[in-house]
Amino acid sequence: MLYRVFFSLFVYLFLGFSQGDVLTYIFSRACGRPVPYFPWLWAIAATLTLLLIEMAVGRIRGRRERTAISSQHGRYGFLHRGTPPYFPGMMATAFLATVLVSWPFCTFAYIVKLLIASLLIYGVVRVILIRFFLRSITRTRRWWTWHVVPLIHLIAVGLLMGIGAAATDVTHYELRTAYHLGSPHPEQAYQVGEKSLATSPRLFALRCYLMTSDSTCLGSKIFEQPVPPTGGSALLLLPDDVQQQYTFSSDRLQALLGAQQQTQEKPLAYFQRAAHQAGLHPGAAADYYLCALLLERQIDAFAAALRVFYKLQIESHTLPTYYAQAMIMYKARRAHPIVRYEDPAIEENYRNYSEMGDTIAAPDVRYNLTRRSYGNTYWWYFDYAPRLHDDAIR
Repeated sequence: MLYRVFFSLFVYLFLGFSQGDVLTYIFSRACGRPVPYFPWLWAIAATLTLLLIEMAVGRIRGRRERTAISSQHGRYGFLHRGTPPYFPGMMATAFLATVLVSWPFCTFAYIVKLLIASLLIYGVVRVILIRFFLRSITRTRRWWTWHVVPLIHLIAVGLLMGIGAAATDVTHYELRTAYHLGSPHPEQAYQVGEKSLATSPRLFALRCYLMTSDSTCLGSKIFEQPVPPTGGSALLLLPDDVQQQYTFSSDRLQALLGAQQQTQEKPLAYFQRAAHQAGLHPGAAADYYLCALLLERQIDAFAAALRVFYKLQIESHTLPTYYAQAMIMYKARRAHPIVRYEDPAIEENYRNYSEMGDTIAAPDVRYNLTRRSYGNTYWWYFDYAPRLHDDAIR
C-alpha cells in the first residue's frame, strides 16, 4: 500500500509539475476552447482517472495470483514471481500517462516505440534484474528485503515516464509563455526559459508580443532573446494553427497592430501597412515594422523608415537600444548615410566589435568568440544570421 501511495504521488507530480502546461493544452482541446491555466487541478483529475485504471489492472492480476502466492511462499511469495500483483498496473498507468501527454506532439510510430520500450523495461525488471537478485535476498529475508523489489519497480515506472514524454523543452516554453501572456500577470512569461538558448519561431513571436504589450518598446529588447536561424520578418507573426488557437490566439497580434493580415500578403508588407495605418509616430505597429526590417537585414530601408517614425528621437539622441545600434552600424558602413545618429558609448562598443572580428582570421573561431561577447547585439545578428543554422560552428 505504501508504494502505491508513492506511485500516486509521483504520477501527480509528473502531470502537474512536469507536464502541467501540456495537460492544460490537452484539456483545452478536449473542451473545444481554451481552459484556465490550472495545471494542478487538471493533474488531479488525470491522476485519479489513471489510478482507477491501475487499481483495475492490479485487481484482475491479484485475484489470479493471490491464492497461489500465499499458499506457496507466504509473505515473500511475490519475490519468487519477480513482481507483485500491482506492478503490471503501475506499468500500464505509467504508459498511459506518458501517451496522454505525448499524443499532441508525436506520431503513431512514436507511441509504438513507447510501447516497445515499456515492454522492454517490464521484461528487464521481471525476468533479468529481479530473478537474479532474488536468489540472494530471499535466503536472508531481512526487513529491508521486503522493500527492495517494490523500490525497483518504482524506479522502472519513473524511468519510463521520465524519458517517454514527447514534448521538448521548447514546446514547454511555448505553452507556458502563451498561458502567462493570457493570464492577469503576463510579466511572468519573462521567466520562462530565460537561461536557455533554445528557441523556435513560435516562442520568438510570443516573446516579441510580450515585449510590446507591456509598454516596452520592442526595439529596446528584441535581440536580448535567442533568434531562430531563419524566417526574417515572418518570425514576428504568431502561427495560425491548432496549438496557437487553444493557447494564445494569433488574432491578438492583429488586434495589437490594429490591422488584419490579408490573404497572400507577405509579413513585411503587412507590418508596413499596419504601421502607416496607425500613424507616423512611435507605437506597437511602427516597432513591428522597424523590427521586421532589422530581421530582414534591410538596413537602408530601416534608416529611411526610422526617419519617418522616430524623427524626434533621432534629433534628441534617445533611440531605443537596437535602433541605435543599427543606426551606428549603418553610418559606419555607408559612405553617404541619409541619417547620422550620434551615441559615443555605442560607437565605441561597435568599434571594439569590429576590431575583434578583424583580428580573428578563422571564420568559425570568429563566429564563436564574437558571439560570446556580442551575441545580443544587432551587429552580430546582421553579420552572422545567415550562419545561425550551421550546427557545426555552434
